[in-house]
Amino acid sequence: MTQPESSASRLSASYWGMNTTLAATTKWCNMEISKKEMKILLKSQQGELDAVLMYNALAKVAKIKKDKETFRQLAREEGHHASVFHKLTQRELTPKHTKEILLPILYKIFPRWILYPAIAQGEYAAVKTYAPVAEKFPEGMFRFEKRIER
Repeated sequence: MTQPESSASRLSASYWGMNTTLAATTKWCNMEISKKEMKILLKSQQGELDAVLMYNALAKVAKIKKDKETFRQLAREEGHHASVFHKLTQRELTPKHTKEILLPILYKIFPRWILYPAIAQGEYAAVKTYAPVAEKFPEGMFRFEKRIER
């Protein structure tokens, strides 16, 4: 099986201005955020924080320069995603180190053509989790565009 030149997944995100207000119930631009939506937003925020550590750890162990650069870029973008979720949730979360520890080990065991698509699948799953909630917010105010390029 042939390996692509660089099979590291690439995400791109764009955001526009965002304001949050807190009252007795959580609101964003005068829109209430339900408990169910808040749970999804918090899960997504946690995932983005964890991904920052994971991608930075992968950048340290990656053998191919382009992959190292891609992982560093992904870490920056995931950090930005986490900050967007933070603006909505107004909660400080602590990143978990599980993926930061596990993925570099898997990187040393599995070939890139197996590991990188698995990472990409995790990104697709994350989008499916928060997409229904993101749709609630007005176009141009909260938008994630994640594309996986191979």
